[in-house]
Amino acid sequence: MRKCPTEAIRVRGGKARIIAERCVSCGECVRACPTGAKNAVFTPLSEIEKRKYKIAVPCPSIYGQFNNLDDINHILCGLIDMGFSKVAEVAVGCEIVSEAARAYLARPDTVKPVINTSCPAVVKLIQLRFSQFLDHLLPVETPEEITAAAALEQALGAGYKREDIGVYIISPCSAKVEALAGNPNIDGVLAFSEVYFPLLQRMNASKRYEDMAECGRVGLGWGVSG
Repeated sequence: MRKCPTEAIRVRGGKARIIAERCVSCGECVRACPTGAKNAVFTPLSEIEKRKYKIAVPCPSIYGQFNNLDDINHILCGLIDMGFSKVAEVAVGCEIVSEAARAYLARPDTVKPVINTSCPAVVKLIQLRFSQFLDHLLPVETPEEITAAAALEQALGAGYKREDIGVYIISPCSAKVEALAGNPNIDGVLAFSEVYFPLLQRMNASKRYEDMAECGRVGLGWGVSG
């Protein structure tokens, strides 16, 4: 209860219950619970088998989860070995958002400071508790939304039917699940914790290597703390 930034948890009948309208899906209760009773709800990895053409959309934060990784192409190739048909890097969407933010900041009518809207927990926290800052939110779609839309458009252009295409965000962030629910371009959010071990196994076993990365240093920088 003390860890929740919006006081969304109450104990009723000996159980900690979440008040949905107060919750910002930040995941602090998941991290703080000493017994592991709280869990984030993600799309099961098995769901990808239901689609003929499967698109992995990995967030740049996952690149920092591997020790001694010096080339992200090992991760991208590993996702293909896992059964995905294509990989679309969210880091590319991050670069698009970065450029849009620079253009927005350069406008004389922009209300400053500008708050990045890529974290859904921050956006929802402002909506619930700090509405005076709503005018400071960057009016740009998130990198996940931009990347998913572009990947889906490309797949449709290649002749695949929408019902055969699965677009799956891969993220360690529980807030992404709720924020991206209902987006017509996204079919699910996979927990990186579930993807990690199968992916690591493929990375260690694979002898295939392709230069698949399309993002630059700016996009990769979004996955660096600080």
